[in-house]
Amino acid sequence: MDNAAALSALHSSLKAFYHLMGNAAPTSRCVELDGVFASIVPETPERSLFNSVIYDEANALYQSHADLDRRYVAAGVRAWTVWLMPDEPEVAQFLEDHGHKFDGAPIAMALDLTDTPLDVDPALDWSETKNLGTVATINEEAYKMTGSSFRAALRKMEHPGVHFYVARVAGEPASCVMTLEIDNNCGLYCIATLPSAQRHGLSRHIMAVALNEAQKRGCRSATVQATPMGYRVFRQLGFTDLGEMAMWELRR
Repeated sequence: MDNAAALSALHSSLKAFYHLMGNAAPTSRCVELDGVFASIVPETPERSLFNSVIYDEANALYQSHADLDRRYVAAGVRAWTVWLMPDEPEVAQFLEDHGHKFDGAPIAMALDLTDTPLDVDPALDWSETKNLGTVATINEEAYKMTGSSFRAALRKMEHPGVHFYVARVAGEPASCVMTLEIDNNCGLYCIATLPSAQRHGLSRHIMAVALNEAQKRGCRSATVQATPMGYRVFRQLGFTDLGEMAMWELRR
């Protein structure tokens, strides 16, 4: 898979993920405009991670920006973000001119699963789970989120391509990952490890399990938006770098 195809798969996966987020809690919803998609999650009004916009073309974002802002304000959401794919400085400038501030630069990454051996640790204590509370709690503790942001936003995930995995230490859940399978691509999300279990390779091992399971189900590629902290782990798994993305947040 070439870089253009990998970025297209990542974009589709990210849009599908936020479509799920827009339906994951009682008052959450999705907004689909011409060439623009937004998740509106009033359950977490201060968390732009859940209130996110994905666009297909820059002009579509420019034309819908004011409408999107009104919708977020009307819902009581005080922070929302726009995800940029690599090499879109003009969009970044537009957002800065309209009150957004740079809020992070995850790295777009992809892995060819068609001929990639995955080293799964046979000693790892893991299982697939449907307990979203466990996944949410691990993420909150790992990323030091106050309150119950993940637990408020992540009530349900109803999609045949969604799978959650947990790894345990001394019998207790300590690391997790979500996979979202769309058109034979496996997107990785909600990757987290409890602070007490970090720096032991646990996240890499549970992701290897998840990717191996996706490979068995016929996925031919995997994509992820890697944080700077997680970048090295994804390189160890064989992911290649597709360029720096960006998140531009508008906070009131």
